[in-house]
Amino acid sequence: MEAFVATVESGSFTAAGERIGLSQQRVAKRVADLEAHLQASLLERTTRRQRLTLVGERYYQRCRQILQEIDAAESLPRELEASLSGSLCIGAAKTFGIHSLMPFINDFMARHPSVDVELSLGEQRANLLEEGLDAAFRIGPVGDESLIARPLSPYRLVCCATPGYLQRFGVPRHPRDLIDHHCLDYRFSSPATPNIWVFVDRKGLSHPVSVSARLRIDESHALLQAALAGRGILMAPEVMVRRHLAEAALTPLLADYSGPTRPVHFIYRPDRYRTRLMRTLIEDVMRWFGSGQPAAGGRTEKGYPVRS
Repeated sequence: MEAFVATVESGSFTAAGERIGLSQQRVAKRVADLEAHLQASLLERTTRRQRLTLVGERYYQRCRQILQEIDAAESLPRELEASLSGSLCIGAAKTFGIHSLMPFINDFMARHPSVDVELSLGEQRANLLEEGLDAAFRIGPVGDESLIARPLSPYRLVCCATPGYLQRFGVPRHPRDLIDHHCLDYRFSSPATPNIWVFVDRKGLSHPVSVSARLRIDESHALLQAALAGRGILMAPEVMVRRHLAEAALTPLLADYSGPTRPVHFIYRPDRYRTRLMRTLIEDVMRWFGSGQPAAGGRTEKGYPVRS
């Protein structure tokens, strides 16, 4: 497998031999032996070049993963003797990062004092490749089967308003009552995104409501400030408003209905899983946030596609 992978990535038996310390003839012999063992052609050879067959392309991808796992297994004794160190670059949505992720990051860094962390928080979905991230927390479907997606506990939203607003405009008893209220809504980057809040009753029936939003903002904390000023009804992450609910600055609404929940996944590229630091991060994330629910898009831990 090593000779075959080196041949594919180097472009020739000669270059592969230089890479792995074998002669051109021995590399060619090992690839031929591999094809004989598999009873399949892996490379199409001409006088000028060689290219992968369809079987060869798929076998090459599997071989790379297997060899990476072997390298990781053989380096394990050395890793266990050394303290955990290195740097991690992690992305997350701003609100999730501030209220949910930071307690984890603080705990992780306290337990691993030789690890440096760069945290990228933004309103847009993090792109691992373009932003050079090792991993990211993604709210909503993953939508990329090249990534490994680990499902976490869902992100729960609650509907609330100030007591003062409710005194002036009344308390909604049913989701459809929100149509007659001033609602505070998140402004998405796409103007076509509808202002629809979805509630589920005790029987499991869904109640989507097209709300009328006098104020739309593309930043969650600004929406929270508007709600605290009595400007309207807010649909916000439970973790963001928890303190204000406990202090009665905000009142939870529609107790007979569950607010929307959004799936959350911890995503990373397969090649990042090899390092001890990354494996430790994944294990700690799953202990802190894990749910065990199926992933919506992306791949499972072992890399097999999952459909939402």
